Amino acid sequence: MSKQIDLHEAMLSVMIGESSLSQAADKYQVSKRSLYSALRFAKQAPEQRQQHLQRVREQLMANIANIDSRLAQQTA
Repeated sequence: MSKQIDLHEAMLSVMIGESSLSQAADKYQVSKRSLYSALRFAKQAPEQRQQHLQRVREQLMANIANIDSRLAQQTA
């Protein structure tokens, strides 16, 4: 197996509770540090997506408010 596949298998093993970080690192022959970093990144990704979506939502609402005010000025 490639190292990338081994790392993914180890991550899955830890995420589903099949093994501890140390056990998975030993079983799939990946470094504990790499496994820890990959798990940490995987956990942060959804939070970062949420933050990005919130910023996009705020920008859209600001754009809508801007368009509304322009329309109100044109019709006044």
